Amino acid sequence: MNNLIHIKNAVVAEWLKSRGSRLLLTTALLPVLVTAIVFLLYYYTVGAESGAAPANPWPSLVSRTFNILCFVILPMAIIMITSQSMQIEQKANAWKQLLSYPAPRWTVIAGKYLFTLALVVSILLLIAPLSVLNGWLLGWIKPTLEFYAYGYDWGALTRATLETLIATSSIFAVQFVLSWLLPNYTLPILIGMFSTVVFSTLADGWSKSMYVPYAYPMLRVHYSRGNLNVADWAGWPVFLWYSLLYFLIISVFVMYYSAYVKDKA
Repeated sequence: MNNLIHIKNAVVAEWLKSRGSRLLLTTALLPVLVTAIVFLLYYYTVGAESGAAPANPWPSLVSRTFNILCFVILPMAIIMITSQSMQIEQKANAWKQLLSYPAPRWTVIAGKYLFTLALVVSILLLIAPLSVLNGWLLGWIKPTLEFYAYGYDWGALTRATLETLIATSSIFAVQFVLSWLLPNYTLPILIGMFSTVVFSTLADGWSKSMYVPYAYPMLRVHYSRGNLNVADWAGWPVFLWYSLLYFLIISVFVMYYSAYVKDKA
């Protein structure tokens, strides 16, 4: 019970520290940016060739929103968020002070880990109401799209949100460890950006991309378009299970390393 209180206090402390950084601004602006891109693409492309909108425009809107989110944008945001979260301590040289608090070291790291993960989840949660507003605005400006004639596809939204969260969770875990263990602020960003660009490019044609976390968001895009033939486990593509497994293993490593290895160092 005491450990849960320590974790809660650590999360609150991270929230207080983040108010003076770019973390919250990045988290808030990214969904707005994605929504604006989708609005422009949807407005100028949907129905342009055939002259008619799809029967129900909501599933297409959800699919485009999350495909754009997975296409480099969210992975890059995760890279920046994890690095900025660690920079708060590194810039002030405050790690020794932070880990000297009268609380188990792993609870302090767990608080930072959970808070940073919550920022990523917040991006996905903000996408839902913004996509609804996006559809209503498109329906008002361009009535031929007929958004008002159909109900919002919450099932497609839930599925897309979970797939995107799981696909990017392994990238989050890897980048958190890199930002934590590498004292240089720039190096984890360069590694993450390079890996994202390279493995996103190789995702469709390289068979080994199934085992690389940085390829999973783009694999999810290809899968949602029906362009990826992979095995399903319990109704979910196998690469999402791999991503979840990476996330769980690395999460355990973070807690173990902070609790034992750091204590003995």
